Amino acid sequence: MKSGSGRWLLALVLLQAALAFDCGQNQAPTIVPFVDKNAITVSVSPSSGVVAAGQSLQLTASVTGTDQKDVAWTIFGSSPDAGSIDANGLYKAPARAVMTSVRIQAASVVNPTKVDEATVWVVEPGTVSATNNPLVAQFSMPVPDGGNVKIEFGTDTSYGFDTWQQGPPPGGGPVNILVAGMRASSTYHMRAVVDLPGGLEFQDVDHAFQTGATPANRIPAISVSRPGNAAPSSGVELLDLVNVGGVTGNPLEAVVTDLQGNVIWYYDFDPDGSTGALPFPIKPLPNGHFLINATAAGPGGTGTAGVLQEIDLAGNIIQSMTSAELNARLAAAGFKLVTQAMHHDFLLLPNGHLILIVNHTMDFTDLPGYPGTTSVLGDALVELDQPELATGVGLGHFRSP
Repeated sequence: MKSGSGRWLLALVLLQAALAFDCGQNQAPTIVPFVDKNAITVSVSPSSGVVAAGQSLQLTASVTGTDQKDVAWTIFGSSPDAGSIDANGLYKAPARAVMTSVRIQAASVVNPTKVDEATVWVVEPGTVSATNNPLVAQFSMPVPDGGNVKIEFGTDTSYGFDTWQQGPPPGGGPVNILVAGMRASSTYHMRAVVDLPGGLEFQDVDHAFQTGATPANRIPAISVSRPGNAAPSSGVELLDLVNVGGVTGNPLEAVVTDLQGNVIWYYDFDPDGSTGALPFPIKPLPNGHFLINATAAGPGGTGTAGVLQEIDLAGNIIQSMTSAELNARLAAAGFKLVTQAMHHDFLLLPNGHLILIVNHTMDFTDLPGYPGTTSVLGDALVELDQPELATGVGLGHFRSP
C-alpha cells in the first residue's frame, strides 16, 4: 500500500512538472525589431525661410524608417551669434541681422549621419528718417549680399506706390533709398520689401512718416483741366517754372507735381533769392538723381554764370562744375575755346557722355556794316566723356577729338 501511494505521489509530481514545463514553452518571447539604419530619412520643413531679427521661426523635422522620431538640432552660421534652437525646432533669431544665411540641421538620434537642413535668412527691420527736403524720406535697410530691396509707400497700409530696387554693397550691408512722391503735410506709410537669394521675400514692418509743409507763398497755384474724355498718361510732371507769375518774392522753380497738380517734390537751390539763378534746364538722370544747370538770371542775377549740378532727391549736391572749371578742362585738353556760360540745354548720351551748350565770343574784322573789330557772341557744343553721372563720382573729363 505504501509503495503504491509513493508511485501515485511520484506521478503527481511528474505531471505538475510537465504542466509547468509546457506552460513555459507556450509563453510568447520578447522580439526586438530589426532597424535598417540606412533606410532612415530626415526631412526638415520649411526647407528655407526668412525671419526678422529677434523673432522666432518654427521648424519641423519628419523622420521615417524608425519608430524613434527624435532629432538633434544644430546651427551652422558664419556669425558668432547665429541664434538658438530648442529641442522642438523653435529657432530664435539673433537681435541683429545676419548678412549671410544660417543653416539649421536636424540629425536622427538613431543614425546621426541621416540629416536634413533648412536655410534661414535673418533680416533686421529698416529705419525711416527725415531729410533736408520735407517731402522726402530716407529709408535705410540692411540687405544681404545677392539681395535687392524696394520701398512700398502710400497714405495707408495698402501702399500703392513703390520705389525702384537697389542692391547692397559687396558682402551685404545697409541700403539707403530716398522715398519721394509724397504730398505736403500728410502722413504716409512705408515698408521695405527685400528679395533674398533663393526666391525668398521679406516684408518689413510698417513705418509712418509725416511730410512737412512746402515753403509758404513760394509755389504758384496749379490747376489741372482735362478737355474731353481723354485719359492722361501715367506718371508725374517735372516743371521748370522760369519767370512764373502769381508769386511774390522768390518762387520755387524746380517742381514736380502729380497729375492732380499737387506738389510732390521741389528743389530749392536759391532759398534766399540772392543769386537769381534759374533751373535752365533740369532733367532726371538714370540713377534717380537730377542734373540741373543753375543759370544766372540776366543782369540782375549775382550768381555764377552757370553751375552744372547733380543733386539727389533730398537736394544734396553730389557733384558740380562751374564754367570756370569747364574752361580749365578745355585748356588742359589743348582747346582755345573760352566759355562764358552753360545755358538752355544739355544732353546725356546713351554711352554716358554729356553734351553741353555753351556761349563764347569771337572777334571779327570788318564785318559787313561793322568796320573794325567786332566781338560776336555765339554758341558751341562741348562733349564730356564719362562724366560718371550714374555713380556720383567726379564730373567728367573733357574728351579730346
